[in-house]
Amino acid sequence: MAVIRVTGNIGSGKTTLCKKLAEFLSYEYHSVGALIREMATEREQTVEEFYSWLATEPQMEKEIDMLLENLMFAKDNLVIDGRMAPFGACAFQKINILLKVGCEEGARRCQERPENQNKTIHELIRLNEEREEAEKNRYRKLYGIENHLDENRFDIVIDTTHLTKAEGQTELISAVFSFLSLAALN
Repeated sequence: MAVIRVTGNIGSGKTTLCKKLAEFLSYEYHSVGALIREMATEREQTVEEFYSWLATEPQMEKEIDMLLENLMFAKDNLVIDGRMAPFGACAFQKINILLKVGCEEGARRCQERPENQNKTIHELIRLNEEREEAEKNRYRKLYGIENHLDENRFDIVIDTTHLTKAEGQTELISAVFSFLSLAALN
């Protein structure tokens, strides 16, 4: 069995696809994004405001990432959706997955979230680009990772831009099964 660690662009379908993958495999699912949104709500902040605050509290971010790392040492049969999930230490076989999406489609998908319905596509494109750039800078400072979305760091890369949810699910499940089958042969 494995720990499947997924990251990707904002709006690439990480949460939707990871939930379905976990359900299909009967794996446990954990989402850093959901945890961040929950923490932002508790602080009565938007996600963007919370990320700005988090940038001033590097120890808090490290603690969130450490929670995932501890989980990846305690058990397998996990699907973990989080920016740093593929970079944490893990005691089990792991599959690192990158989900990509074009900036306009990612913004359109983000617009479907209740907190973003009053924002324009152009505003969301700008916010998403700013957040990804801020993340890149933060991860460079925190962990020495130059580009957390560098395709060369991943076992599986899927571009979801032109895929429906069902097509994305099929492609992700197929890619994971292919990877596991090849790993079993080696």
